[in-house]
Amino acid sequence: MKNTIINWLGNKNYNLNCNIDELTKKGWENCSYHHDLAPSYLDKSKKFQVFFIDINDEGMKHEKQDKKFVINRIETNLGEEVLEHIKSTNNYDDMIETIESYYK
Repeated sequence: MKNTIINWLGNKNYNLNCNIDELTKKGWENCSYHHDLAPSYLDKSKKFQVFFIDINDEGMKHEKQDKKFVINRIETNLGEEVLEHIKSTNNYDDMIETIESYYK
C-alpha cells in the first residue's frame, strides 16, 4: 500500500501510514485543525474520528505517541461533542475493523 505523505506542522514528510485517497473514496473526510497535534479524519458515518500519527515525527516522539492510529468515537452530550477513546493501534486493518465492528 502506498502511504500518503503530507506537510504537517512543519514536517514536510509526515506519514499518514495509509493511502488516504482510498479512505476518502469510501466517504472519509478530513477534519483536521491546523493546531492539532496530528491530522484526523471522520469515517463516513461521522461517528468516529481517527488521528493519524507519524510515530517518527519529533512532535509525536516528544508526546510519547507510539501508535499510528488513534480511534475515537464521537458522542453528543447536552449538545456538545465529546470524544471517547476507543483504541490505539499500529495496524491499519485493525483500525478499519474496529470501526466497522460498531456497525454489525
